[in-house]
Amino acid sequence: MLSRRFPNKVRIVREEDYKGCKDANEILQKHGKKSLIDAVNNATYAENKRIKRLSDVKSVDILNSESISTGVKEIDSTLSGGLHLGQVILLTGKRGDGKSTFMSQLICEATENNYVSFVYSGELMDFYFKRWIDMQFAGKNVLHNSEIDKLNKWYRDKIFLYDNSIIDDEEIEDLLSVVEDAIKKYDAKFICLDNLMTAIDVGMNEDLYRAQSKFVGKLAHIAKSYNVVVLLVAHPRKTREGFTNDDVSGSADITNKVDVVMSYCRINSEDENERQLKITKNRLTGKLTSDKNDIRLFYSETSKRIVGSDKNFEKVYSFKKNENEFVPISEDLEWEIPF
Repeated sequence: MLSRRFPNKVRIVREEDYKGCKDANEILQKHGKKSLIDAVNNATYAENKRIKRLSDVKSVDILNSESISTGVKEIDSTLSGGLHLGQVILLTGKRGDGKSTFMSQLICEATENNYVSFVYSGELMDFYFKRWIDMQFAGKNVLHNSEIDKLNKWYRDKIFLYDNSIIDDEEIEDLLSVVEDAIKKYDAKFICLDNLMTAIDVGMNEDLYRAQSKFVGKLAHIAKSYNVVVLLVAHPRKTREGFTNDDVSGSADITNKVDVVMSYCRINSEDENERQLKITKNRLTGKLTSDKNDIRLFYSETSKRIVGSDKNFEKVYSFKKNENEFVPISEDLEWEIPF
């Protein structure tokens, strides 16, 4: 641009002062000297599209911005309402401790509150994911075929899956494109990607850590551009006690680009179903958990649900209209957590 060749401020003639002419000479010839002088005097400084006045920024009550409740009051309290739209949430934890189950529990809560979810599950077949979340919706009940039909109808336009049965060498770019399509076409507000390594370990032509950082950066851009929540599951690099943000597997730049970092794990206690959630980054308010106030969660092997300290596993999701139609699951019927 011409302005880059000059150290001083450069003004440009407004488009309307050209009056359809291509240059100053044509303005002079067609409209006279006064029009040319007016065009020069009305010239304005060129605006940089990347620079905005702070006064033009909309004032927003951040703490009361729209958020998706987790269904656990202790988490919502720490995060000032839940998972805020525009944020990228990183969920980590040891393999097999149940972070994917915790993710699907969050999807249940989002669905109950009429938020549309889009899910990428790189480690599970679609039918397995469906079976597991259906059990969480049902609770301590067996779903008969008629109830499965009712549940399917209830969340038909609320939960969408990425079809990972389609083989594509450009899966990473395809995934990002599909995420945007899900947002635009189905109004998805809760984007869940499980997990980071599976999502990007296909068709990469560059360094792994750079690819991870670039991927998370694009997710952050999507979250803010479309005002959605992106939940990204990632494994930790280490298994030692005392989790820190640096323990997330992959590039250290990942945790710098997300808004919230949460780690979910089993703990050694008298209650074998007790779990623990640490919040080690919270960009919105800076409020974190510590060893003294880590959030206690509880898992039910029967219902597959994860709840807070109230231990209330009996929540009835709104698709259930007649509780008598459901048959309680035997306490002896247990599934191991597969992920």
